[in-house]
Amino acid sequence: MQRARTRFRMVRLTAAILVVLAAILFSRPADAASSSVTIQNFAFSPTPLTVQIGSTVTWTNQDSAAHTTTSDDTSAVAWGSPALSKGSSYSVTFNQAGTFTYHCDIHPYMQGTVIVQGSGATATTIPTTAPTSAPTSVSTGVPSSTAVPTATATIAPTAASTVAPTAAPTKRPTKKGKSRTIAARSKGVTFVFNPKKTTVKVGTKVTWVNDSQAPHTVTSTNKKWKFNRSLNRSRVSYTFKKAGTYLYRCTIHPSMTGMIVVKKR
Repeated sequence: MQRARTRFRMVRLTAAILVVLAAILFSRPADAASSSVTIQNFAFSPTPLTVQIGSTVTWTNQDSAAHTTTSDDTSAVAWGSPALSKGSSYSVTFNQAGTFTYHCDIHPYMQGTVIVQGSGATATTIPTTAPTSAPTSVSTGVPSSTAVPTATATIAPTAASTVAPTAAPTKRPTKKGKSRTIAARSKGVTFVFNPKKTTVKVGTKVTWVNDSQAPHTVTSTNKKWKFNRSLNRSRVSYTFKKAGTYLYRCTIHPSMTGMIVVKKR
């Protein structure tokens, strides 16, 4: 009889332990889901994309042309990727419910929407993955630069840029102290960087501005520097601290090329 009671107690104890373990196991939060958006043929797909709070959305560029994923300024959560080359990705984790709209900073007519469902989140959205590389190739099928669709959202400037009006002054200074200005302008049916060649001294800050209605980029093409910025409704700057020759181009309009020659003081 004593053995039977002892065995019964062991069975009850084992069952209790199993119940506790099961409660702990099933009370663990589920792993955050992940969703993908493909950038191809100058469009985001799928859009709209519906996810749950805590989900990570990854954009991957499959076009030869460079693109960005940039939140509209009307969005409750802000994010912005650099220009993504073909095969490059950028991820954002959404910890806030709502509807978030975005666009491509280089091609503003490219637009998308992420709908986040759920409640109880307190954190804000943060980028979790940086792009894998800067653009190294140029699309041969980029839409014509002579008819660029009008953007429906105000473009958020990149980290290195400040907002500037699109209208060009009648006469722009090209040199003022240790700074120089280069303008992206239309020339007939094409676009150019003016001046195409700029000679400065070490420590000079060079600023590019867009005096045309088309979007452009300032993208380095030699190994002396790594620079890739969207030049749409903003201006971008770079301070040259080493002597040498620095080449760059616009990835949207490959015929737009420029050169910075930096000389020692």
